[in-house]
Amino acid sequence: MAILTTIGYVILAICVLLVMVLIHEFGHYCIGRWLGFKITEFSIGFGKAIFSKVNKRGEKISLRIFPLGGYCAFAGEGDDDEPENDKKPNDKEEKNNEAVELTESEKNDNKTDNITKEEKIDDKKEKNTTKNEQTTEIIQQINDITDGKEEQSKKVDHSGDFINQKPWKRLLVYMAGVTFNFLSAIIFSFILLISYGYDIPRVASLDTNYANLYGELQEGDIIWGVNGTRISFAFSGTLSQLLTKAGPDTDITLDIERNNERMEVIIRLSEETVTNEQGEEEKRLVTGFSTEAYVHNFWEALGRSFELAFGFAWVVLKGFWQIITGQIAFSELGGSISTIGMMSEIMQTSFANFLILLPLLASNLAVFNFLPIPALDGGHAVFTLLEWICGRPVVSRKVENYIHFYGLIVLLLFVVVVDIVHIAVVGL
Repeated sequence: MAILTTIGYVILAICVLLVMVLIHEFGHYCIGRWLGFKITEFSIGFGKAIFSKVNKRGEKISLRIFPLGGYCAFAGEGDDDEPENDKKPNDKEEKNNEAVELTESEKNDNKTDNITKEEKIDDKKEKNTTKNEQTTEIIQQINDITDGKEEQSKKVDHSGDFINQKPWKRLLVYMAGVTFNFLSAIIFSFILLISYGYDIPRVASLDTNYANLYGELQEGDIIWGVNGTRISFAFSGTLSQLLTKAGPDTDITLDIERNNERMEVIIRLSEETVTNEQGEEEKRLVTGFSTEAYVHNFWEALGRSFELAFGFAWVVLKGFWQIITGQIAFSELGGSISTIGMMSEIMQTSFANFLILLPLLASNLAVFNFLPIPALDGGHAVFTLLEWICGRPVVSRKVENYIHFYGLIVLLLFVVVVDIVHIAVVGL
């Protein structure tokens, strides 16, 4: 039974990741359609398609066998050719050039006729006939060329190709996935705050043995700040962190809310010596009260959802910096398999932890794809931004495609290596 439960939570974790990917790719899809890009396929997952359907716009909607990813494919996105604006003169210019050459030919014919008019007057009718036949034939050739080009332009329309769009439009499409992930993080944060709360504490009970410590503090008080510092898990610290920083045997000013009124109360904490699980003695701060997460009302949750989403994103950014600087060991990192295992364990603890996981994952995906690394949205955006600034691509399309291709290979190998090391050292 326990195995079936674990399998169920693993499947749920995979579904959550699929939803995050779906939101990301749906961002590319929506902005691409809005800006007039031609979309060839919208796929969830990689590998062989297990479900596929073509809609009335000719877009292929697919569900593929490996669900850890997805993509929104645009027509001409991976082409090595330069945009049509940078190519040779257009068809109209070629047609005009042909017409000019033909006109010059006609002028030469007329000049020759005028010179030989007096000498060959008897052949005038014959030459005029020949000339008319030649002119008619040339006009017919021009019409055939024009008709052929018009028919070809009707058959193949490249105006919606990704590579032929303006740089600012392509930049918006690249950043759309990141934006949609962050917007979803805001929505998930709102749901978390209005249902369970998160980092703002509410006094749940007072310990009568420490009545002299908490002073005027009462049950139900909402604690918003400590010593003038607003509580924020990502930026300033949690209540526990701020109280530890203040220390024992000092007056601590709490910014609280009681009966919809804001006020300040002063408390004093003490310290006691306890024995930990390893049998070692250590000092512990005694607060004299217990807390629970404060469940926000609608407007409070709506206002703080932005702050909370930014907080999760900031925590993810700090995590990346700690990885780069070596503050986090390589063995502590996890790839796709480790992430799914961690998610399934968290979701089994409580539904509140599951709700915490959603904005964290959404922010993580947004920040990760925003990084200026080849193959990621941020890497594509850098090349497009430089093209926009310089007025032309900084490298050829072929070279850029190679950079992103090999960047993707390196990322996939990194994820695999990270998973192997993590499983070998820490386990699933």
